[in-house]
Amino acid sequence: MPPLRLYHRRIFPSRRLRFGYLGRLVLIICALVLVLRLGNWGQQSGSSTSRTSLFRRPSPPREVPKSVVKPFAYCKKHAPEDWWSRKYSKHNLDLSRSYIGSGWRFRDVVRRAARGQPITMGVIGGSVSAGHGVKPNETFHYRILQQWNTNFFNHRRNSMIDSSKPATGSDYFSLCFREMLPDNVDLVLVELSVNDFREVEAAIEFETLMRSLLSLPSKPAVVLISTFALLFSEGISTGGDIHIGVANYYDIPVISLRNAVLPKLMDDYNVENNVFWNERDGLDLRHINSQGHELLADFTTAWMRDIICEEMDPDQKNMTESTDFDLEERPWWQSTEGLGELPRIRMTTKWDHTTHDAVKNPICISTTSDPRLSPSRVDGWYYEEATSDKMYWTSSTSGKQISFKVYVETGTVGIFYLRSMRQGLGNAGCWVDNKRDYGVTVVGFWRHPVSIAQYAEIDDKVESGMHTLTCEILPGTSDPGGGTAFKLIGIVSM
Repeated sequence: MPPLRLYHRRIFPSRRLRFGYLGRLVLIICALVLVLRLGNWGQQSGSSTSRTSLFRRPSPPREVPKSVVKPFAYCKKHAPEDWWSRKYSKHNLDLSRSYIGSGWRFRDVVRRAARGQPITMGVIGGSVSAGHGVKPNETFHYRILQQWNTNFFNHRRNSMIDSSKPATGSDYFSLCFREMLPDNVDLVLVELSVNDFREVEAAIEFETLMRSLLSLPSKPAVVLISTFALLFSEGISTGGDIHIGVANYYDIPVISLRNAVLPKLMDDYNVENNVFWNERDGLDLRHINSQGHELLADFTTAWMRDIICEEMDPDQKNMTESTDFDLEERPWWQSTEGLGELPRIRMTTKWDHTTHDAVKNPICISTTSDPRLSPSRVDGWYYEEATSDKMYWTSSTSGKQISFKVYVETGTVGIFYLRSMRQGLGNAGCWVDNKRDYGVTVVGFWRHPVSIAQYAEIDDKVESGMHTLTCEILPGTSDPGGGTAFKLIGIVSM
């Protein structure tokens, strides 16, 4: 008798035992488990989220294992894998795109990822990017990285570098982003809409930041992530509205939360709870909540999906590259020359044929740097660790001084400090070396309803080399409450 039959008979001595009471019991248990699992699946697939959907669209389908997902299947019209269109609909996705541009640099990122290279992403932003009022895994940039790995190009070394800094705007990042963001970054998400004022000076600072990012050795793609707030007396319009013009000039895509939400918000003001209410703070009309971050992430990856499909799907790529002209016969307006390159002059530079506006490379060290800003001499100042990762060198005692060693290359020294109308801020006098008589009075109090880092130039005629910057608390103050505190954030030299 064959061995298989012998072993079979030893394990199952008789057919009667195999299908007897024990066998029936096993079959009944299996059937019950199957029924319960099917019922549970039906509940999951038929239920809706407890949170009211802002766009009243179904949630995305359950993730399909990567092994059975056809690459770029979401590129096909009405494809089951295209959950973005089902969740939001085309008109909402279109509204979220304030400016699309060519996406030239992002296309290069896509090609690198398709070759199997890891992609390093970074985020520059204020308290929204820092996750005010939400969990770390609920921020828009965390979700974008997760969706990149899940839907697009998974790689174990894909990463997101969080360079966000609360109470900070373009003036700070335009000079100091290098202390947090590496030179080899591939994609930079910039979220500073509610941190910048709607002023010409803010536009100039924002342009400086864009030129600096685009000039990095890695030639990163930059995407503006534009949020909004309902808190300010100036209205719904914020610094994000002056960013648009800069983005157009530098061919930088802009993804807008306000554009897509505004029609719903105007129709029903209760929608503000969907976007701004969180469990910790209640209704916070400056910082978007988890759903707001979800919308930003989904809108951004929906745009990414379209570019990826144009690059990777053969049918769409042929469509986007089709032309009535042969390559040699193409007129100048069909050329791709200059796309993705940094314009040689700024927006406000008078047009000529030769000028190349230089991109500055300042030296910046702050209270959150590694190593952090440390004084060479201190009297009556202390290192303050405030809420939300805000750190300062602080003093409120008149006459108390703090000094720092500063290396200067091209002649300029400045400081970043906190300005606020609510924190009892006073004035400080700052100077370089022994030039106290030529010092600058820096005023901490102002009448804007926001507390944010500001830049003050102390001296622009400093010789190259090592110098000493000193700041002293002054007796006078502009604060109606008589506050004299001064909060130093960082030092910049060029």
